[in-house]
Amino acid sequence: MPPPESQGSPVLAIISLVCGVVGIITTCCCGLFGLPIPLAAIICGGIVLAQPNGQGKGMAIGGVALGVICFLLGIILFIVFLSNPQFMQDLQRMQNK
Repeated sequence: MPPPESQGSPVLAIISLVCGVVGIITTCCCGLFGLPIPLAAIICGGIVLAQPNGQGKGMAIGGVALGVICFLLGIILFIVFLSNPQFMQDLQRMQNK
């Protein structure tokens, strides 16, 4: 009789959810510099969801969803800032100083 598989805590699922929640703050406050945190949420959640008997699938889905939303929000904010002509003029003025 094989030994029962140990049911560990869903560490990656928890990490995914925490990174997804923290990613909201870092994406809004830090812009592109905050994007690695939602990316970590997507990767950790994807690993959990790829496991057939993984625990914490609900947390992983939440982490992936928040990670995708934050990642897309960060990219959209970056595009909006770059497409704003006043922002580009201010950036050029700062570089000329």
